[in-house]
Amino acid sequence: MNDIIEIKKDNDNKIIDIEYIKTDKNVNYLEWFLTNNYIDGMNWYIQNYSNIPFIEDLSYFFVKRDITGKSKLDKYEKIILKKELQKQKRAEEIFEQERQKYIRRLQREKNKPLKTMKYENKKVIVNF
Repeated sequence: MNDIIEIKKDNDNKIIDIEYIKTDKNVNYLEWFLTNNYIDGMNWYIQNYSNIPFIEDLSYFFVKRDITGKSKLDKYEKIILKKELQKQKRAEEIFEQERQKYIRRLQREKNKPLKTMKYENKKVIVNF
């Protein structure tokens, strides 16, 4: 998609030229923009601008600027944003905990010996 800067017309009101700037906005951008979905917009900014520091926190401001044209937060928006970020961080923490549990279990299984020997009253018992 391109952002149109100026449309040049002649005396007969016919379009002569269009000045525009190329942007990285695409169909994914339009999906959340046309439905005014803030969460999808935040995810889009996080995915496409991951090189910006603190993009998780700034993405809401970018989305609000795109949808409403202003970036100042209202009181209720601050509360909603804070709760959404807390939910997202909690979900990431749970996912990381589950991943660490699975890694520890795999390491324990890897370190188990394949063959075990056990002595009982001068008898040798081998378990496989």
